[in-house]
Amino acid sequence: MILKCLEYRPIFFQYILPKFCRKLTILAIETSCDDTSVCLLENDEKNKKIKIIDHKTERSLNENEKFGGINPETSVSFHQKRLADILKQVFNEHIYGQRNIDIIAATQGPGMTGSISVGLNTAKGLSVALGIPFIGIHHMQAHSLTHRLVYNQKHLPFPYLSLLLSGGHTLLIRSKSVLDHDILASTLDIAVGDMIDKCARLLKVSWNGMMPGQALEIWSKDKNTSIYNESEWNLPIPMVKTSENKKKLAFSFSGLGSSVERIVNVSNFSESQLKSLGRSLQITAFTHIADRLLLGLNKIDDPISGIIVSGGVARNSFLKVIPYKDIPLFFPPLELCSDNAAMIAWTAYEMYRIGYISDLSILPIRKWPINKILEIGKYVIHRKISTSI
Repeated sequence: MILKCLEYRPIFFQYILPKFCRKLTILAIETSCDDTSVCLLENDEKNKKIKIIDHKTERSLNENEKFGGINPETSVSFHQKRLADILKQVFNEHIYGQRNIDIIAATQGPGMTGSISVGLNTAKGLSVALGIPFIGIHHMQAHSLTHRLVYNQKHLPFPYLSLLLSGGHTLLIRSKSVLDHDILASTLDIAVGDMIDKCARLLKVSWNGMMPGQALEIWSKDKNTSIYNESEWNLPIPMVKTSENKKKLAFSFSGLGSSVERIVNVSNFSESQLKSLGRSLQITAFTHIADRLLLGLNKIDDPISGIIVSGGVARNSFLKVIPYKDIPLFFPPLELCSDNAAMIAWTAYEMYRIGYISDLSILPIRKWPINKILEIGKYVIHRKISTSI
């Protein structure tokens, strides 16, 4: 009898539960890069309440700093060491004897495949053991939907623009639904976060337990010790020299990074001068982003409800003081800008609500365009309802 009940448990969770129970508890894992994150989220649709029951994130920054950047093997080892213990804490504190989990989710991509595998395989194992649905999540889709978690879907209706800025991506997209995202602009070379991190190394900024870009921001803000004017560095704003580039809806950051490298190699500058250079770098990079954003807005015919800025670089305060004219910009809380499992849990809820789960045979995806979520993600339909939510 017990075995027979277990046999029908997946059917109950996938088909019967959604019709009678309006409260879903989702356990999510995020390991796309160097951060190990677990979130337990509860969504009470009946009372329209979202509750993050627990959200634990551990960063391998100290382990990676000696490499001058994110080392894939070090990050994988960190996930393997820490993920099980974090999950054990969440189960002991919030699950055993207290509540059931309805859905398991994990980042499927894009990102570092070794790191993704740790979280993805763990989540699939939990799905099998508990007999509940599993959903693999697109990392950048999750960033673009973060504000819907923060504001309980009421803040900005679709369509809106998403400016996604991280160490691996620089994207301007038009988000028309949970699944429908048009890429308006991407980087021609490297991502803005990657460029800023590399410049932080050139300027010999100590991480001090922070991400290199964040460490650079804090380090360079010390204006009391600087007598150098940021404008005197003459860092070139990308893609403004020719009329063709001025009209091209794309980002470019490699030239800006190369300019900083040439300056640093020319002479031995004082620390105050280097801090000024660090500020000039950030101001120039975000001026370029603002310029491309305005260009994108001018090319859009359909109205939008606003602009969401998300991703790890969205934490940067220099980004928030660049003039964007009358454009309404919305930033998630700082803890939800960087990689986090809360956004993975929320996106899993959104995907489940419109009828999708994942097959257990899915594998990590290193590169995954956000405009091809269904085509590449290998989702399966568990119940069909409108995807226009």
